[in-house]
Amino acid sequence: MQNIWFIGRKHIEEGKCHSLIVSSQQCDDSGTGVFSVGIRTHPDAVLDAFSLVDGRRFFLVITIFTFKTMFKNKNWKPLFIQVLTVIFMIFFPFTKVTLEMDFKRNHDDRMSVVNKINEGAITPNVPYNDSIIHLPGEYQGVSKGGGDILIEKKEKGMKVLFFTFRGIVDSFSGFVYSSSGERPRTGDFGGDFNKVEKLDEHWYFVSSG
Repeated sequence: MQNIWFIGRKHIEEGKCHSLIVSSQQCDDSGTGVFSVGIRTHPDAVLDAFSLVDGRRFFLVITIFTFKTMFKNKNWKPLFIQVLTVIFMIFFPFTKVTLEMDFKRNHDDRMSVVNKINEGAITPNVPYNDSIIHLPGEYQGVSKGGGDILIEKKEKGMKVLFFTFRGIVDSFSGFVYSSSGERPRTGDFGGDFNKVEKLDEHWYFVSSG
């Protein structure tokens, strides 16, 4: 016997176990399958593995095979795990957690960019738009969608937008640094904001479009 993680077709024969379920199954010499933490299969088992790039299709495939396994073997554990997974996917705030991690992880680098703008070391450098700065290589990761940031200077101070999503026209989201602490308003960076959330002193998250 050996431990193998795979996605495959579940089929139990005499002395063999072929499976296509992301789960754990132990097959003994009699061909009996028992779910556990890892997959244990007969050395002669044939694996029909494949790759899935769409998470929804992946989940659908697993759900189908879970029900097939449940009715064939009267094993309710896979269904219980599937239900818990669905509940987790519905209620866990993936986007919020991801944004919070991004903000904290890249905060120092973004502040470094802001300081360099104040010092004049980084200036607008895109010929067709004097409010766009294409960041140097070491700072490319702090703004999504090509490593560009937007800058606006007004009487009350300066605002800098670091993209977390960059669509077309006024469809975007990102972190805004406001030197005066002023809350971003519709019209800033050409946006029509449907969400403005304060994250920290001088920092806001905005979503437009």
